[in-house]
Amino acid sequence: MNFNNLEIIKKELEKRRSFLIKLAHLPHTKIDPTDRKNIIRYIEKLQLPQKPKNEIRLSKEFFSSCFSINQPPYRMRDKLKSFIGKIPIAETIPICLSKLFDEPSFLDDKNWKFFKIKELSLDLNRLPSNITGMKAAILQILFSGSEKMMVEIEKGLDAFYDKIAQEIDKGPENTWNYMIDFTKTIPGVGPGLFSDFLKNIGFPEFVKIDHHFKNEFPTLIGSEKLSDKRQFVKALQLCIRLEMTPFYFDHLMYQWGRYKKLCEEKYCQETNRAKTVNHSFQREDGADKTDQMANEYKTSDRSEENLMGEKRFDNLIKSNKKWRDECFKLTTHRQAQLLEILELYDGNKIPFSHFTHEITTNMKLRNKLAYPAVCAYICGILKKSDGGLIKPPNLRWGEKILTNKENLW
Repeated sequence: MNFNNLEIIKKELEKRRSFLIKLAHLPHTKIDPTDRKNIIRYIEKLQLPQKPKNEIRLSKEFFSSCFSINQPPYRMRDKLKSFIGKIPIAETIPICLSKLFDEPSFLDDKNWKFFKIKELSLDLNRLPSNITGMKAAILQILFSGSEKMMVEIEKGLDAFYDKIAQEIDKGPENTWNYMIDFTKTIPGVGPGLFSDFLKNIGFPEFVKIDHHFKNEFPTLIGSEKLSDKRQFVKALQLCIRLEMTPFYFDHLMYQWGRYKKLCEEKYCQETNRAKTVNHSFQREDGADKTDQMANEYKTSDRSEENLMGEKRFDNLIKSNKKWRDECFKLTTHRQAQLLEILELYDGNKIPFSHFTHEITTNMKLRNKLAYPAVCAYICGILKKSDGGLIKPPNLRWGEKILTNKENLW
């Protein structure tokens, strides 16, 4: 996917941020108390959640995410919200479950270790009353979710967090598959709810593909509707280009999806001036202006961006003797990383504008988003052409190690 309209997207997101912050600070607006607090914390102050330091906190975070679904047939979030008057989070999920099942055991922290939650769910299932519907679905999630998490944290929380980090490092496609595999034994829970859990326990590399995200993301980038997996992958790729955390991007999309109508009512004049960005830039005659605006941006700004990017790229080669010495081959792992970079654009060329200041100076980003391209260039697999690095036609990735002895051109 080609994010040529990057500056337009940035301006649109900044507009949304500004409106949401204003809304959160108006005391009498009809906005959920949890959302108000989170807009200020995560969108205005740019804070990030921290990793839980104990199993009890982890358990509350896990199940509050599992029960955050608000789709038919049960609309769990709204039902649980009705007990406390605001969206349930880790701190309040024990109160909600206690009221739902009329069971005070949920209010005792010692019962929030996973093995205790499993026991409690079994005890509730044995009650003479016939538990059906949403209550039965929640008990199933409590039981199967506890079983899974008991296995996952057997070696301790640090090992659990390290495992997640290792999966993230393998790229967004692998991360999505990891989430599918993790949740396959937990009924009613999939990658969307699990990614919500992961981003809420200190992994800002995740977005939650819920109905707000599905509605907002394709419109924002001027795209046709995508599968959940492709939206997840493309959102993470876009966040790299925007130089923002997926957590922040996700929260902005979520809160805008919930409150854009209220924002439009409060700030109608400003919103109307910006609507051409948010609705695929429709002209009065109905034609789509997206390509036209993207091309104007490409023509006016891209050449200078490319020149700066090419200088950064050349400096990487000149200043890294170790890279020059070791880049006589491109492993299949590095080929996979290079393919991900190419897919940020049209799959055939990496524009030099890709080599931003952050990508070329941040060690982690440089290793993943610059080194594979530099190495491929030194090997002779990529070559400079028309403001970027192009790959050979019909090159097949991942079948073998590629070396500087290959005759690819």
